[in-house]
Amino acid sequence: MKKHDYRRRTELRTNYEKRFGMLKSKIPRIVVRLTNKRVIMQYVLHNLKGDNVKLNVYSDVLSGIGLKTASYKSRFSGYLAGYYFGKKVVALKLKKEAILDLGMQKIHKGGKLFSVLKGMVDSGMAIAHEPEVLPDMKTLLAGKSETELKEYLKKIDGLKF
Repeated sequence: MKKHDYRRRTELRTNYEKRFGMLKSKIPRIVVRLTNKRVIMQYVLHNLKGDNVKLNVYSDVLSGIGLKTASYKSRFSGYLAGYYFGKKVVALKLKKEAILDLGMQKIHKGGKLFSVLKGMVDSGMAIAHEPEVLPDMKTLLAGKSETELKEYLKKIDGLKF
């Protein structure tokens, strides 16, 4: 008898073994997805009825603090969006400890997804990771100045959530 293949498995959208391992831990998941123009971050809790998204942040929210760019999915924008997301998690008094869920996306050391992770970790969240996967500051800035980064971080710190 043939084992039943789930539709999302055949479409290469869900790795059920990995997902089951994350759900068994009962630790909140931080789901990070890249689109063509932005980064989507979600704080997700699981219960028997399904996933419950407690917080949803798109990286184009950075336009509200003055960041003007054609694409909000660069490493620089990803770092700032991750930092913003982390500060919002702390302000809403959600659990800081979480698991990073990157799904079936291609991952690269120092890439855009890990710049989001670096922003979350720098904002005070406790997400398990290997330090060598995070981008270095030169890669993260990618043509921007450090003072510009500090200016945006101050703006994020000054926001009321």
